Amino acid sequence: MPKKLFFSFFLALMLVSFVTTTGFCRMSKGETLYVPAYSSIYHGIKTRQLNLTSTLFVHNINKFSPITIEVVEYYNENGQLVSTLVETPTTLAPLATKKFIIPERDTSGGTGANFLVQWASKKDVNPPAVECLMVGSGGNLGVSFVIKGTPIDPEK
Repeated sequence: MPKKLFFSFFLALMLVSFVTTTGFCRMSKGETLYVPAYSSIYHGIKTRQLNLTSTLFVHNINKFSPITIEVVEYYNENGQLVSTLVETPTTLAPLATKKFIIPERDTSGGTGANFLVQWASKKDVNPPAVECLMVGSGGNLGVSFVIKGTPIDPEK
């Protein structure tokens, strides 16, 4: 294989690898996302637990297209459904954000809780940015961190 052809093939392969691993230019009409949510964490001695407020954010990152949030479910650490947070599909306007809060006092999820978020669109759009922010404090300890959602089901 000539060097120029090999080099061109190599560059094309690198570009495809970059696009598929970074999510760059990934368009979809909908999917289901898994989002971990820790309603409490252990600190110091393993018996010391700090309860956290978990706030799930669904950001529509499209400038001109709405999306529909079809399902938001909250599961406990045993995989059992604790609550359904979206009863009917909700339209999220372009560049809008919807939040769902699990308060610090709600320990029903356990330490390894999670959300399932299902969204849809009538046309191919950028998938929303879905994140869970966990915040807690007690005494001199303050904790906050964010976890991004992971697609688990292909588009419909």
